[in-house]
Amino acid sequence: MARMLTGPLCGPRGARGLLGLLALLTLLACGPIYDTQYSYAPPPTAEGRVCAMQCQQTEAYCARSCDLEAETCRAEQRAEAAEAYERYVRDRSRAGKSIDRSLSDFDQSYMCSSSGSCRSQCSASYRGCFSACGGAVSAERVCVAFCN
Repeated sequence: MARMLTGPLCGPRGARGLLGLLALLTLLACGPIYDTQYSYAPPPTAEGRVCAMQCQQTEAYCARSCDLEAETCRAEQRAEAAEAYERYVRDRSRAGKSIDRSLSDFDQSYMCSSSGSCRSQCSASYRGCFSACGGAVSAERVCVAFCN
């Protein structure tokens, strides 16, 4: 025999109260979120400034390569999904079975990494290159969300 729970947190009103309490605790648990922002002082010499411009061009090329790599991965995954789905449909049709899955069930493009981490490496390389050219890089942690 099942026992019926009773008390202030049981029943429909209690469940709403419990959900409200959980929502409040979730919001209170969010601490500030920080980001690092960089500022750049150009190199003092003309040669250093030319060098820094080359660093900037290299960073832009690096970022484009990251984006291209991520997009190529997604395109390859979508093509593989289309082939797998066509095989699935063909095999099911031959067997007289219903088609229960869709193309999206075969798509694994979510496994491709975003270009974000790759771009972060480009930016880190740029900061090192800029400094090596005689420029100064300073970092500052800035609160970007849930700031007091």
